[in-house]
Amino acid sequence: NVSNFLSDYYFENTKKNLLFLGELTKVIEIFDKNGINIIPYKGLVLAIIAYNNISLREFGDIDLHINLEDIQKVKKIMHFLGYNALFQLENPQEAAYFKFQREYKFKNRYNHVVIEIKWKFFVPSFSFQIDPDVFFISQTEKMDLAQATIETITAENLILLLSIHNASHYWPKLSYICDISRINSKKELNWVQIEHKASILGFKRVLYINLLLARNLVGLELPDDISLKLDNDKSANLISKKIQNKLFAGNYNIKWFEKIYLRIWIRENNINKIKDFFKLIFHPTTDVILSISLPNFLYSGYYLLRIFQLIRNYILNIIFNQN
Repeated sequence: NVSNFLSDYYFENTKKNLLFLGELTKVIEIFDKNGINIIPYKGLVLAIIAYNNISLREFGDIDLHINLEDIQKVKKIMHFLGYNALFQLENPQEAAYFKFQREYKFKNRYNHVVIEIKWKFFVPSFSFQIDPDVFFISQTEKMDLAQATIETITAENLILLLSIHNASHYWPKLSYICDISRINSKKELNWVQIEHKASILGFKRVLYINLLLARNLVGLELPDDISLKLDNDKSANLISKKIQNKLFAGNYNIKWFEKIYLRIWIRENNINKIKDFFKLIFHPTTDVILSISLPNFLYSGYYLLRIFQLIRNYILNIIFNQN
């Protein structure tokens, strides 16, 4: 029974991933004809880079990075291709959304494929010494995708991106950690460059935590000098052990206050600790922006609405737990 279940699951995942591949190649072709530069990454692209086989990884959407100035043209093309935005915004709302958030989500009306159009690679709650998008957009590499050749981020930058992605979700899945190890096994990575970029961007500890988890849980092989640095970072080791225990606890759940504490703990720079703390509390979420359309001169009101949202969620959580 287990064998049959796994076989059926593999077949269904392969079928779904092939559908995503067809959609991605179609979108790339249309965008290229309209002069829109896109960078596909994660998801299907990650499956090819890390596993050499789109059947060997699960993903639920397609991630595409664009220039923000192309967004209106992109929205029209997506509608033409059969995709609807998951929410509609009025003009003032949309301007606020572009300022505070980083992605538009579209869902195909017919096959339900979800495509996330992003104008920033990283979630807005993470602070950096300099804008990381400068590195990622300027440093790309070609790869074959079906019968097309695409530009995607370098393998070194993909390691950095996955490290932040994992941290922003608080490392909820072992598969996230496996991806990093698999990229290393398929690519000759420049670890000096990876560590240097993480350092100047201000998230070297986040990188170390990911590498410790990958080394300790799935056997990631690292150069001796990098492994020694990991062993000597006491904070990174403590955090990785805490996350490892959470992963195998059976019910992975991190409360909101724990998330705040963990976020501060994983940042090595005090300024970034403070920035992240305030962003996690005050930065307007999608729900806040969708709740009301404020004129441009009242953008600061979204910060206040975010506080009301937190208070409401806290009260609802207390009521839910009591019941």
